[in-house]
Formats: sequence, C-alpha cells, structure tokens
Amino acid sequence: MHILAADGNYRDALSESLLLRRVARHLADDPDALEGLIAMVEWDALSNVCVVLGVMPPDKETLIALREQLDAEPLITELFPGRIKQDFQWLIRTIKRTGTTTLSDLRNDLAENAKNEAQKNKVMALTDDELLTLIQESYAGYLDSAFDVIGSQMSYEQKYVRLDDMVQQYWERAKTNPEIILALQLRAGKVLSCYSMQINHVALLNAIKAAIEIYLLKATSGRLPEALPEGLPKDPFSGKDFEYNVTKEGFVLRCRAKDITSGDVREFEFKVRE
Repeated sequence: MHILAADGNYRDALSESLLLRRVARHLADDPDALEGLIAMVEWDALSNVCVVLGVMPPDKETLIALREQLDAEPLITELFPGRIKQDFQWLIRTIKRTGTTTLSDLRNDLAENAKNEAQKNKVMALTDDELLTLIQESYAGYLDSAFDVIGSQMSYEQKYVRLDDMVQQYWERAKTNPEIILALQLRAGKVLSCYSMQINHVALLNAIKAAIEIYLLKATSGRLPEALPEGLPKDPFSGKDFEYNVTKEGFVLRCRAKDITSGDVREFEFKVRE
C-alpha cells in the first residue's frame, strides 16, 4: 500500500487498503478467530486509508469512489453480537456432545458450591435437559438485555455504564445461582469489550467519512473550510460534531468525550497534500 501510494497509484493503494476489510470478514467466518484480532485487521485497513488520503492530492472522482466503497460494507464490529451468540451455542453443543458423564460432573460441582442444602437438592434433581435449559435461559436473557442496551438511543456513556453494571450483576448472580457456570461468567464481559471496540471503530470510520467531505471541499475550492461543514458524521462518544482544527499540514478531527475504557480523547489527524 505504501509503495503504491508513493508511486502515485492512489486508487490502487486505497483498494489494497480496503482489501484488508474483506480479510477481516473472512476471519469473522472462523469461529475460532478472536474478536480482537478481527477488529485489529479492520482498524489497520481504515488507518491505511487515512495514510493514503494524506499523501494524495485531493481528487473529486477518487474521493467520491472511496465514499461509496466505505458505505458499501458495514463495520466488522457490527458482526460481533452474532458471533457472541454463536459462541454461546457452541458452548451448549460442546456440553451436549461430551455426554451424560460430563453433565453429571457439572451437576456435582454445582451442588458442592450450592448456597444451602435446599439449593443442593434442587441441583441434584435436575435432569440433563433441565440443567441445559437453565444454563441457556440465564445467559440468553443476559445477552438479549445487553444487546437491547447497545441498540438503544442511550448515549455512549449511559450504555457503557449500564453494560458494566450488567456484567457485575451477572457475576454477583453467579454466586447464588448454580446454573451460571464458570465458562459463561468468563464470557459475560465479552459484550462490553466488543462494544468498546465497536464505538472506537465507529469513531474512526465517521472521522474518515467526515474527512472525505472536507477533502472534497478542498478539491473544489482549493482551500480547507474554516469551520466544520454541517451534516457530517458525528463523534459517537459525544453524539456531537467532531471538533475541527486546521493545522499546518492539514486538519484534525477530535472527539468531544473520552473513551471510558482508556480515558483518552480520540483524535484523528489528516494531512493535506497541495
């Protein structure tokens, strides 16, 4: 990509950068691929687009084509809820495949950790199907509630705090509800980590889409706008327009609220070649 851009083959450099997005989608088809790795490949693809934009002269035709390509595919992080649900179903199938002996061992382990004798007797009386149903209902309900929060109209901060609370409550429930097995306790935090990856990817993609419109203004007027144009994609952390600052080498788009996970304020620098 860098060699293509240095040689002036900007469209090819952009195409090669976006090819990484398709690689990320192939990785997402592999149930064993980690979400962090998949997200990293997509992040690299979008970061490479920023590099190419910074070395190519603003060209209207190329910028419009890039905008269409970016709009053609959703972010890879939007696939993560489905992957989390598939991971849960894989776990249930694994428990079923291991047979009655493993379920019996699981039942005994849960009974040993029961809070009282009544709870212990309740666990030991469960059939295999009843035990699996309890496991499924508990975690499926948690996932449905978590994804409802992510899809809601709440702000980023409200969603993050609510999801974090849900994870903590799930872990607390695990202390007194034997159907919440250790494997699900460990998986409970995946929803929050995947949401954190998603919001950061939205910030980068929205910044690139906003930058394309700024580059287009530069291509048509010969200069950067003094203020951020209206109607551009928003900073997802605050729900407001990006903060826009012209620099000696180009411009910066800065988020107006912190990433709660890292405590950082995300900013994206775009160079402009004359």
